[in-house]
Amino acid sequence: MYQQGRTRHQILESIYGVEFPTETVLILRDFVSGEKPLGVSWRIHPWELMVRPEDRDPEMDLGPIQCEEEIRIYAEAPNVVLVARLDYHGVDLGSSLIGYDLDELRVGRSTVIGLKGVPRLPRAPFKFTFTVFGPSVLDVVHELVSNYLADTRRRAEHDPHEDPEPIERQLARVVALQRELAGEIDG
Repeated sequence: MYQQGRTRHQILESIYGVEFPTETVLILRDFVSGEKPLGVSWRIHPWELMVRPEDRDPEMDLGPIQCEEEIRIYAEAPNVVLVARLDYHGVDLGSSLIGYDLDELRVGRSTVIGLKGVPRLPRAPFKFTFTVFGPSVLDVVHELVSNYLADTRRRAEHDPHEDPEPIERQLARVVALQRELAGEIDG
């Protein structure tokens, strides 16, 4: 499709039947393809589709475990597009899978739904119960990193080995993306 001149948005829309929110392009640029400063695994199908073949990093390829998880989730919840596995253990939503609800995307909302507290999916039979996590991936990640930072700061009061500065930098990157997105929407 890229060789035929299609854009990322056109490819995603042809496969999923819906346009993805602008935040996905920013997340791809800064977190998926960029420095990856967040405790989030982005190795999920839409990101693979958004990276042109000539720009693909071999480490980005989905492994058998991720493929099996996605196949199982899409078979049971075909209206969900997974976008990340969160790796901020110890805080609410910290070990969850998140994605977009295609019905929400169709009406112009970037609502994030997820499977809460799932370090690895159990074997079948298993019923997936997705719940709403927030209005967008950036909003969910902002809340998650803020909570993790608060937790890290509390631990740092009693443990000199805890350093909140890397988490502060992560939060600053998320806030910068939110501002960039807001500027695009406002401007």
